[in-house]
Amino acid sequence: MDAVPRGCVVVGVDGSAQGDEALRWAAEQAVLEERPLVVLHAADVGTALAAAWAGSPGADYGAVRREVEAAGRALVDGAARAARDLSPGVAVRTAVGPLEARQALLAASTRASLLVIGSRGRGPLRSLVLGSVSAAVARHAQCAVVVLRPRPGGDACTPWSGVTLGASADVAGAEAVERAFRHATARRLPLTVLHPTGSAGSATDPGVAASLAGAAERWPAVAVQHREVGSDLAGALAGATASSNLVVLSGPHHVAGERPAGAGGAGGHRRRLHRSAVALAVLEHASGPVCVVPEQRGR
Repeated sequence: MDAVPRGCVVVGVDGSAQGDEALRWAAEQAVLEERPLVVLHAADVGTALAAAWAGSPGADYGAVRREVEAAGRALVDGAARAARDLSPGVAVRTAVGPLEARQALLAASTRASLLVIGSRGRGPLRSLVLGSVSAAVARHAQCAVVVLRPRPGGDACTPWSGVTLGASADVAGAEAVERAFRHATARRLPLTVLHPTGSAGSATDPGVAASLAGAAERWPAVAVQHREVGSDLAGALAGATASSNLVVLSGPHHVAGERPAGAGGAGGHRRRLHRSAVALAVLEHASGPVCVVPEQRGR
């Protein structure tokens, strides 16, 4: 998408309450990271044309397309004004993609630094569709994705306690560790690292331990605390979403310059499937914001 500059923060909006919450979160994050914000809406003309009334004899398909696109433009223009009111100084662009939501967001992820989306939308049917979209985007996006899961007793923009990260290769590759430290630095929050334990004691992966040590040297201002949580690390991360400002974990591996599905052979495919399953399990049971970070190879 030409309207999506490289390295920006992209937020998907659809007119829902969760979309509005995603807008607020993304506008604040864009200011903290000193990045431009792109407000994106998927003007899915195909779905509108497939509606029963549009398929009736004599339907004006051109009029339907124009109406859908005009409504999308009005939505993003209003959201852009709201973002500027919420976070004065944020540089905002708008984009209306003639695609369904999953395709539009995944296309944006090839240029963005961060995608921010709600986990549900308007109405029972829309909730189901956007739930599927958020899961697909978290699994296949080529940049980090923050999914704002509903938080009991408050919203995702409330300044809850620090950032949480799991110390396991299943949930914390090098780029997830870096994202966690960067987020903690930007929001001036502490970082809690959850360590899985087994019968032999700590099960922290040596590669993750090295990434943590390197990140601690690069971002010494971040206060880091470590906590052992037993063998169910995914469950502990999901539980931590209720009180954390953000829980960060790795998604599947992506290969620079290739389609995500083509990376790593059989072993890489199994690792991607496992990481996808863990990420989706945390997202499904989360009660707060979760950031899924793809681990890039070949860069």
